[in-house]
Amino acid sequence: MEIVVQVAYGEAHRIVGGHPSLGNWNVDAAPQMSWSEGDVWTLDINVPEGTDLEFKVRRCAALRQRHRRAIAMLPLPVPLPFHN
Repeated sequence: MEIVVQVAYGEAHRIVGGHPSLGNWNVDAAPQMSWSEGDVWTLDINVPEGTDLEFKVRRCAALRQRHRRAIAMLPLPVPLPFHN
């Protein structure tokens, strides 16, 4: 699903509808669309082919995604050289 709409900073779009993948009409459970340059908002959902969907696009406060950082632990040579 794709729409092109400009929103204010801190706002986003969610697709809410009558299907579990769309939050079953619960805006808080509805998936947030992803923004890309040009104010293009997209969302991919998986529903069985032929499923009738009723949905609305809702403007709402953006969910902030926390960025997690991973630290790679590299193996050290064994044994470690030790000098007095």
